[in-house]
Amino acid sequence: MAFKEHLVSLSLMMGACLLFFQISQRGLSDPWIQLALDPEVNEVLSIAIQNQKKLSKYEPEREATYRAQFERTQGLLAHREVLLANRGAISRRYQRVLFVLFALSLCMIAGVQLWRQRNLRRRMLVLQHNLEKLAVGATDLEPVAPKRDLVTRIGRMIEEASQLMAKDRSRLKYLENLEGWRESSRRIAHEVRTPLTAIRLELRQLVRLAHGASDGDMRDRIEHKERSITEELARLSEFTDAFSSFAKTSAPKRKREDLTAFLGEFQDLYATAWSNLTLSSTLAVDTLLVDIDRRMTRQVLVNLANNSAKALDAASGTLTFDLRRDRESAILEIRDDGPGIPESIRDRLFEPYTTTKPVGEGMGLGLAISRKIMLDHDGDLELLGSGPEGTAFRLTFPLAAAPANPPESAAIHTD
Repeated sequence: MAFKEHLVSLSLMMGACLLFFQISQRGLSDPWIQLALDPEVNEVLSIAIQNQKKLSKYEPEREATYRAQFERTQGLLAHREVLLANRGAISRRYQRVLFVLFALSLCMIAGVQLWRQRNLRRRMLVLQHNLEKLAVGATDLEPVAPKRDLVTRIGRMIEEASQLMAKDRSRLKYLENLEGWRESSRRIAHEVRTPLTAIRLELRQLVRLAHGASDGDMRDRIEHKERSITEELARLSEFTDAFSSFAKTSAPKRKREDLTAFLGEFQDLYATAWSNLTLSSTLAVDTLLVDIDRRMTRQVLVNLANNSAKALDAASGTLTFDLRRDRESAILEIRDDGPGIPESIRDRLFEPYTTTKPVGEGMGLGLAISRKIMLDHDGDLELLGSGPEGTAFRLTFPLAAAPANPPESAAIHTD
C-alpha cells in the first residue's frame, strides 16, 4: 500500500514538473529562436550584397575582394533562408531535445527518490520488528543499516534499550537464584546450629563425668578427644555463621560519598593488611560523588583483596585500583598480577559456594555476597578477564546527582 502511495505521489510530481517545463520553455527558448532567426537579418544581408556590387564598380582594383565578400554574404543569406523556411521544425526539434533531457533527469530523480523511499520503508520495518522483539523480551535484534539520519538514531536507542533490558534480566535472574541460595543457607544454618548446641552440652557433660573417673589414663584420653571434637565443632560453627551471614545480608544504608577520597582512605587503612600484597591506585579524576554504604563497599574491596592475596600464596604481588568516569557511572577496575582464576569456574564465579580453595578453607560466598552488595547499590561487579598475567574485576557505581550549592567542605565519615 505504501509503495502505491509513493508511486502516485511521484507521478503527480512528474506531471507537475512536465507542465512547468512546457510553460517555461515556451517563455525561454522561443524568444532565443526568434532572435536567432530574425527576418530583419536577411534584409540587412541583402542590402550588404547590393552595396558590395556598387563598391566593385567604383573601385575596380578591389573587385576580387568585393566579389569574395559578395559570395560569402550570399552564402550566409542562403543559409538564413533555409533556416527561416525550417523554423518550425528547428523549434520543435530543440524543444524535443530539451524535453528528453528533462524527462531523463526527472526519471533519474524519481528513481532515486523511489529507491530511497523503499530503503526507508525497509529500515522502518526493521525498527518495527525490533520493537516487537523488544516488547516480548527478545534480544536478537536485526541491525539497522547505519546512516546519518533519525532512523539510525532510533535504531541505536532501541539497541541500547535491549542491552539494558538484557542486563536487567540477567541481574534479576541472578538475584532470584541468589535469593534461593540465601533461603537454603538460612535453613541449613538453623538445622545445623541446633544439633551443634546439643553436642556441645553433651560433650561438657561427658567431660565432667570423665573428671570424676578414677582411671587417670582414661581421663587423659577423653580430654584429648574433647579438644579435637571442640575444634571440629568450632569449625562447624564458623561455617554455620557464614551460612547465617549470607542469609541475612541486609540492604545498604547509603550516604553521599566522594569515591576518590574513599578509595584513598581504604588504601591508607589497609596498606599493610596483607603481607604479600601491595596496594596501588590510579585515580584519574578529582571527585566522583556516589551513594554508597561505606561498610559494605569496604567489605567488597576487602573480599577481592583477600582473594588476590590467597591466590598469590607465598608469592608477592600488586593490587591496582583504577578509577574513572564513564558517562553517568563511576568505573573502578581492580587488577592483580596473580596466577588467575581457573577457566572451569569463570562462568559460575559469582554463584554461591564456588571456590578454588581446598575443602574446609572457604565457603565460596565472598564473591556472591560482593556482587549482591553491588547490585543492591544499583551497580554491578563483573569479571573483566583472568589469565596467567592476573585477574581484573570491574565495579560499577551510578553517579549521584551533584547538589545545586555544594558545601565548601564536607564532613569526614567514620565507621
